[in-house]
Amino acid sequence: MGQKRYFSYWDILLYFFIFVFLFFLLYKTSSKASAELFVKINSPTKEYRYSLSDYGTYFIEGLLGTTNITINKEGVMVSDSCCPHKDCMSGKALTQPYQYKACLPNGIVVVIMPQKVKKSDNLKEQIDVLSY
Repeated sequence: MGQKRYFSYWDILLYFFIFVFLFFLLYKTSSKASAELFVKINSPTKEYRYSLSDYGTYFIEGLLGTTNITINKEGVMVSDSCCPHKDCMSGKALTQPYQYKACLPNGIVVVIMPQKVKKSDNLKEQIDVLSY
């Protein structure tokens, strides 16, 4: 009596293709995350650009006063603001392209942008009028 096989050749082939697909998917997402990102800060008077790897706290002058924006290994966050409700300080740190935080009373908007915008990453598709 022969040994019972647990896997057929078709099963092994299917597992191989699943493994290749998952490897490709992980490789694609890791290469996308490693793309160079920068932080774009719009204030009422000036536009600032910082690399996502330029760690530190930046003081941006707005309509009501100064807003502190911190860039660290966790991402970009508003660490202090002079606005009355401080809604811009709530939530998680920004880490992905086209995520944003806005301090509307102070007139400051912080957006993470890719270094090169592809045709598929059109801003009109990503950020609409309701986002601001």
